[in-house]
Amino acid sequence: MNATKEQIHALIDVVDVGEYSFILHMLMKLVPTDNALPDEIEGMRKGLEQIANGEYYSHDEIDWDNLDKMDLD
Repeated sequence: MNATKEQIHALIDVVDVGEYSFILHMLMKLVPTDNALPDEIEGMRKGLEQIANGEYYSHDEIDWDNLDKMDLD
């Protein structure tokens, strides 16, 4: 993981869970939909829906160094 990603992950630790939706909206503004692929847009839409439904993992529950080994079901 590069230094910028590490900083972002560290900052997520101090953000209230209630602000996750706001953060996702802000990130979506940084990825213009006219440059995003349809499956990327669908992924962002699904992410917002999951946050609204409380379907997410807290930062502490995620093993950032072993994401490919996480059982997300």
